[in-house]
Amino acid sequence: MKIYFVNGPRKDETLEMQGPALTVGRETDNTISLLVGGVSRYHSKFELHGTSWLLSDLGSTNGTKVNGIKIAAPQELKPGDMIYFGDQHVKVFENSPDESSGFPPIIETTSGTAAGEIKILSPEPMENSGIKAPEPLDAVESVFKRQPQMTSPTARTIPDINGLLEQEQEPSSYFAEVLQPTGESVHSPLAALSKINFFGKKGKTQTTETEHEKPRKHANALFYVSVIGLAVIFISIYFVFDKIAAEKIAIATAQKQKAVKEKSPFLLIYRKQVIKNNNIFYFSLSIEHGNVVFTVDDLKADIHYTKTIENAEESRLNEIEQLVRGTSFMALKQDNSPGPAKPESIRTIIAGYDDNLNEITVKDNFASSSFESIEVAVDEFASNYDLRTISLTPEELKSEAEKAFTKAEELFTNEEARPENLREAIARYKMAVEFLNPFSPKPPMWNSARKKQQEATAVLEKRIKDIDFDFRKALQMDDYSRALELSSQMLLTADPYSKTYVKYKKVRMELESKMRSLKKK
Repeated sequence: MKIYFVNGPRKDETLEMQGPALTVGRETDNTISLLVGGVSRYHSKFELHGTSWLLSDLGSTNGTKVNGIKIAAPQELKPGDMIYFGDQHVKVFENSPDESSGFPPIIETTSGTAAGEIKILSPEPMENSGIKAPEPLDAVESVFKRQPQMTSPTARTIPDINGLLEQEQEPSSYFAEVLQPTGESVHSPLAALSKINFFGKKGKTQTTETEHEKPRKHANALFYVSVIGLAVIFISIYFVFDKIAAEKIAIATAQKQKAVKEKSPFLLIYRKQVIKNNNIFYFSLSIEHGNVVFTVDDLKADIHYTKTIENAEESRLNEIEQLVRGTSFMALKQDNSPGPAKPESIRTIIAGYDDNLNEITVKDNFASSSFESIEVAVDEFASNYDLRTISLTPEELKSEAEKAFTKAEELFTNEEARPENLREAIARYKMAVEFLNPFSPKPPMWNSARKKQQEATAVLEKRIKDIDFDFRKALQMDDYSRALELSSQMLLTADPYSKTYVKYKKVRMELESKMRSLKKK
């Protein structure tokens, strides 16, 4: 069995149906792919049962019709059946179209017929074809009786009767009427668009192609320009609004971070009180707004000492802040259980950052790991300033001061042996002064240590200036090896927390990079 495409892109094509099944639809994986209006992605299916072909609908949107009747179940096909897949019309033949019973009939008029009537003659079957001529259709004859009188008695050929009946039906859509007003097919999208008058008035029909050729071209050009223009406008609007939104988010984030930083600076207060051996020892540390305050009171040793450091070194402050942030101190809860009536030690930590603030007090009993971690950090921070968080007797303080002073004298005497000796001697003199600061009146060693500290500091400053002068001279002479040697010497001499040290560390990295590039050349 074969099918004949009456209209559409494949008009006048014949396809021989081969089993066991064929599918029809818009998708390319169908056996018969039809890009025609009204055809669903998977529209219908032909199935071979024995010697008969059955047609079934696959749940299409517009349904499948056989001889104008929509099918709801598989239907057996016969030669001469007209199938409707949306706007696509297909006819079934046993053999080729010109040998089948669907050959277009011939309509003649004779002198014996009444005026206004048309006699429909069926064609004679071909010799030895074995096919009978089709019977005249009364419905078609009645249609032709309504036509105007024929002015010529001669016979003429009329298109396919079934196709003529389809033209009498109301088109399924405006686009179907425009695309195929006379049963012809449109093979390209541009050709289809050229038949659509988007800007014409509703109901206005086009006459001939030549009469409206220029207006149609203008309309098509205006359509494409409008589409492209709208696309450009929408894309531009998208990018503009996206940029504005990103800027707003960035501004809001910056303001929020600034507000948090200004609203809640890092705060740490540590207090420790020990009552033991007929003595009261008190130590406190306060870090707030970059300022540090130490307080030491020792009743038995008669020490009452307070030290304030304004704008403390940022690196040390950041170090203790990051350590506090890394603990789970903010999640701790105060233990309100009754403790000893007269506790020997009372330790309190108050910490705050961002929107967090917590205060925990521990009396004699064991503290949590987070609490103890902060205590260790406080001890290390205080040691940077030569302070202790434990009670020391006057004899112990003097002993520690004497050890620091003796080591400082040794380093100062051998200050040329190693570049860092001078810097370490100054630190030891400073430590001896700090140990003796609580005493009143001050011991003689305190005055000696303070003078030695000033003397060593002056020597260190002169040495740094000399190294800097020699370094600049080496650079002017392009003696990069000497400049690299002097930069290393400066890093050993200067205080690691000073600006000079940071500057020369950066310069040394640049020199090493430059020397590597020179070696490659």
